[in-house]
Amino acid sequence: MKFFAVVALVMVSVAVASPASANLERSVKVSRTADGATTLTPCIECPCTGWAVTDCKCIPNGCCCT
Repeated sequence: MKFFAVVALVMVSVAVASPASANLERSVKVSRTADGATTLTPCIECPCTGWAVTDCKCIPNGCCCT
């Protein structure tokens, strides 16, 4: 009985820790390389004080920086 409880605990731990089980929906920027290939690079959300684009503060690797 204890063995099966340990096996179940390990299986649940692996399932919860798996990146495929939880979609983080991170923001990404589309970048183009010199040869024309496109890559998706993760970016950091810029802090904003309001809803307007001008209310956002640009930070390095931020999504609002163009």
